[in-house]
Order: sequence, then structure tokens, then C-alpha cells
Amino acid sequence: MSLLWELTGKSGSISYLYGTMHLQNDSAYTFVDQIKEVILTKLRFYGETDIDGLRNNAELSQHYLLPNNLTLIDAVGIKKYAKWKIRVAKHFGVNLDDFKRFIPFYIYNNLQVSLLPKSNKLPLDGYLWDFAKANNREVVGLETVDQQMETLSGISLSYQYQQLAAFLKMPNQSKKRVEYLSKHYEEQHIHKLYAASKKDIGGLRSLLLYSRNRRMADTILKTLDIPSVYTFGAAHLSGEKGIIHLLKSQGAQLKPVSM
Repeated sequence: MSLLWELTGKSGSISYLYGTMHLQNDSAYTFVDQIKEVILTKLRFYGETDIDGLRNNAELSQHYLLPNNLTLIDAVGIKKYAKWKIRVAKHFGVNLDDFKRFIPFYIYNNLQVSLLPKSNKLPLDGYLWDFAKANNREVVGLETVDQQMETLSGISLSYQYQQLAAFLKMPNQSKKRVEYLSKHYEEQHIHKLYAASKKDIGGLRSLLLYSRNRRMADTILKTLDIPSVYTFGAAHLSGEKGIIHLLKSQGAQLKPVSM
């Protein structure tokens, strides 16, 4: 399979889909030169979300804070917090005190990114967004910042604490998992990326994967008259409820592009 797909709408206009990763390691950047060439062939670029909105929204940090001025110590207790702090410093090189006011989901994401070398200045999705802007492409988000925050609010804090605890319990396995995903990204195994992501999020598949796939596919279908490059996390490409299948079911023609 491929991370890059040519998409032909009913009017005959040609666009492209590309699966990205929110990582800064070299595996994420494997095909960066090829996709940059593709971006330059179209006047509009779509990211998974409005990255400028994420960067410039001063109120956004409030969504990542625990409610009622609580801290992680209040939630898990001082003994467990002390153990977590030692483990986080040892395995991730991070001071947990810097994150103690944040929701577990935010902590989890930051720690996960720290597991791999940051060989590049930005995560791939952010880099491609900036590249498109620098080359005078119109940049748009497939999802709005508000939609992403609404999705985040649908994840209960109790579930987030469970996920963070499981992540910190076996940090070496967590690193192997991220390396596994990076390897399959580099090898363009979109089905394995989908299967691994679906397994990881368990009962949140509908919220984090399926409903977002439908929302992004709907946006793509509504905008096909303007040839564009659509980019989003690679795990959203494959599967019976993946974006490729959803687009095909609505009459769009897709074919993988060799890279």
C-alpha cells in the first residue's frame, strides 16, 4: 500500500490524500521530499486541523488543564505521584512537576513524543503546514480547533488516568510500540497502522477514529471541486470505516501512488 493516494472526484478534478505522523523522528520524514513536490502541484493544502488556530489560541491551554484547579497529586495521591515522578524522570527525562496541572491525555501525548529522537524541528504535520504556507498555498483544517476540543472533552478523566497509568507501568513496552508504529509508517503499512491504533484506543474507537473519519471524509467530499492536498494521521486512511473506504463509497475514485 501507500501513504499517498490520488483522488479523483465526480467532476474529474484530481486531489491527493497523504497520511502523516505527529512525530519529529526521521521515520516520520521518510517521504517528506516527495510530498512537498505534490503540495506544490495544488493551490490548497488541508491539515488534519487548523494548526495556526492551535498555535495562536491563547485560551486553548484551558482545555488541557484539570478542572477546579486540581493537580495530578490530588487525583492519584502523593505516594503514586512520587513513584510516577521518579519513573518519568528515569525513562523520559522529564520533570512531572511541569505537567502536574494538566489532564492525563496531555501528559501521555507529550511523554509519548519524547520516546523517540527529535531529529527534526517540528512534527511532520506541522512542518508540511508551514511549507504549504511559505509557498503561498491556502491552508485549511479538515477539523476546526473547536471540533478537536469537543472530541477531547468526550474522553472521561477516569479513562485518561487508566491510560496514563498503563503507559507509565511499562515504559519500555511503550517505547517499543512507538518504534513499531514508526517502522510501519516508514514501510507504508497503512493497514497495520490502523489496526495498532484501533487496538490502542479500545472503547474510544467511535469517538477518536470512526466519527472523525466521517467528519474529515465529509469535508473532503464537499471540497473536491478545488484540487487539493489533504493530509491527516495515517491511521485514518485504512479500515472499513477509514477515509479511503468512506470516499469510495460515495463515488470517489482512489488509487495508491508509488513513492
